[in-house]
Order: sequence, then structure tokens, then C-alpha cells
Amino acid sequence: MFESVKGELSNMRQGMQSVINSDLLCGLTAEDFQMLLSGGIANVSLSRLKTVITFNNSHSIGKEPFDQFKIWFWEIVAKMNTTQRQQLLYFATGSGALPSQGDTSVDPSTQGPTAITIDVVRGSTTSLPMASTCGQRMTIPLYASKKLLKDKLLQAIQCQIYGLG
Repeated sequence: MFESVKGELSNMRQGMQSVINSDLLCGLTAEDFQMLLSGGIANVSLSRLKTVITFNNSHSIGKEPFDQFKIWFWEIVAKMNTTQRQQLLYFATGSGALPSQGDTSVDPSTQGPTAITIDVVRGSTTSLPMASTCGQRMTIPLYASKKLLKDKLLQAIQCQIYGLG
């Protein structure tokens, strides 16, 4: 693949080096570089996350446990620090930052690239949540307690190893 876009990449590199000293970039990882391009570490607010995250009950889990899951999820996210919220975003999307807000009148379920879907599923509660960054989807088992959901979610977002759901 590199060979097919070698010229374009070379032009991008030359353009960047015309405005940024290459010595400043040589020690950056891909993640560091992406963070620089997206504006650095930003506080991802709970209210903004609530506009881009939707829940899917594809396994026909009862209304009460499904609603309880959503309450637990938001309580856990509300107590996350900035780094953990970025890890959650990175886990779900492959990026630690959300795109600019744009038109806030847009329905969150139709926002396209900024929408993140959480599939709540029946299954092994010993399993960790999984993510598919291409589809911006997380699959999370219906855990029996808020503590278990928190422990498994934090473990998944901090391990930096992603499984496709």
C-alpha cells in the first residue's frame, strides 16, 4: 500500500517540514502525532459524549435491565478522568478526540462519523467489552453489577488491545 501513495506521502512530509522543524517530529509516536493534529488533550465532556453515544438492544434484553445498564454506564463515565474518557473514545473510534461539534441541531443517531453505538448483549460476563473502531461500535455484555461493568470497561479501555466484534 505504501508504494501506491508514496508520492502523496512525500509531498505531505515536505509540506509539514516547511512549517514544522523535522527535529521536533522525529521522536513522536503515531498516537502523539494524532494528538497534536487533533489539538492536544481536550476535556471530553459528559454532555458531549451523551450526544454521540447511542445504545442498541439487539439481543432483546428486558427494558429494566437495559435501562439500568445505561444508567450505570453514564454514572461510570461521569466519574472518569480526562485520560479515561479519551481512552474510551480511542477504544471505540481509534481517536482520542471527537471531531468539532458542527451543527448541534443534528439528531445524534444520524450524525454519521461522530456517532458511537454500544451494543448491549447477553453473553459471558467474564468477557471484556469489545470494539470495532471502523464501525465505531462497542459490544458490552450485560454485567450483573455496576462494579463489574466499571472494572471490565476500565480494563478494556486501558489495555490498548482491540478485538473486532
